[in-house]
Amino acid sequence: MANPIPEIMTAEASAGGAAIVGAGRSDFPNQVINVLAVPGLFRGALEARATRFTESMELAAVDTITSCIEEPTPQRILPLAFDRSVAVHVTQVVREAALTVKVCHDYRP
Repeated sequence: MANPIPEIMTAEASAGGAAIVGAGRSDFPNQVINVLAVPGLFRGALEARATRFTESMELAAVDTITSCIEEPTPQRILPLAFDRSVAVHVTQVVREAALTVKVCHDYRP
């Protein structure tokens, strides 16, 4: 997942026997960190006025990102890096998760 120069290139990892390869660069398949995860994570947290990230917020984002690809294959288990709908969906679930676990600034029991 290193960016811009990974420890091992995706082609080398595949040739070495890796069944699934992820990348930190948007020009490779299965790029996740910067483009798919961060925008929705931060926007959802900001919209909820969350004071911290929780595991439930992160897991909600992961589940949503993986559900955004209709027909996964070993070569592509994640949506395309520039699919704008992913951030919208991740924002919604992260906001909901933050409100559910009550890590928001304005929360009053």
